[in-house]
Amino acid sequence: MRSENLSKQVELLSGSFTPSEVGDLLIKSIDQQINTYKLQNLSNWIHNHNCDQSPCRDNIERLQHRKEELQGLIAEARTIGCNLKLSEKLDIKMDSSDYEMALS
Repeated sequence: MRSENLSKQVELLSGSFTPSEVGDLLIKSIDQQINTYKLQNLSNWIHNHNCDQSPCRDNIERLQHRKEELQGLIAEARTIGCNLKLSEKLDIKMDSSDYEMALS
């Protein structure tokens, strides 16, 4: 299979989970994404103190908002004593623009 034609769908999560399990799974994932953007932002700044930090900051803000919404949902599920059903599929596709740049 040629790498530029890579396209996969992977089922990551499926089933009923307690609010604590959902918090462990998803909140930690969001925190990891936030940390990745913070490190990327720091790396960009180290290489160029005048770099545009707004893309990373926007992504961090968006993830923080998503995390707060999820924490609210988890708290509500705990309050009423129910589990949360998750179904998540991940679509993975090769970004041909990155591939083309690597060949240049």
